[in-house]
Amino acid sequence: MGLETDFNMRLKAVEDVLATDPDNIKANQTLGELIYDTLNSRHEGAVLPDNEAELEKRMVNAFNKAFAGKSDTIISQIFLSDHFSNKVQRVNDKRSQHAKSIASKAKPTPEDLKKRADLDKELSDVFEQMRVPAEKAADFYSKHGNLDAREKQNYKRMVSYLSDIFGNKKINAKGKPADQAKYAAEEKKWNDLYDSIH
Repeated sequence: MGLETDFNMRLKAVEDVLATDPDNIKANQTLGELIYDTLNSRHEGAVLPDNEAELEKRMVNAFNKAFAGKSDTIISQIFLSDHFSNKVQRVNDKRSQHAKSIASKAKPTPEDLKKRADLDKELSDVFEQMRVPAEKAADFYSKHGNLDAREKQNYKRMVSYLSDIFGNKKINAKGKPADQAKYAAEEKKWNDLYDSIH
């Protein structure tokens, strides 16, 4: 794969390995990272591919297989958490643009309100996709003493994600005091843990 520069050829090279050895940890991790780099490109003007949903599903599957094969390495779950955090940001950007568009009108249309509700649901769904890998990573770090500086940084980031996730759940539990209290307690737990990581 190292000789290939084209994304599809690199993908095929890894998939050829997985065709004969589907549980190969390194190949699954490589496949996940290859797709991650495409879905979270840092190149200026990069556009998400048309088959984003299909690629995302393959990436999640690959990273989870890598983790299941060797659960003492948490990097696959960090990649997943970061991917969904980037996706949260993209959905939030769409929500902000939509809110500006509504604010510029005298009165929002039923379509405007439906789109706002759809974007709120999409945001909650992405937060929920981020929750499981972030919890796995936070749990991993909580059980390992003597973390180096990079590991502490990753730990804090995962804990911060979890605080955001439960903060969003708390907002969405409006009108349900018991749920709001439960999510507020979770949010506080993660905030307190964040402050304790030095």
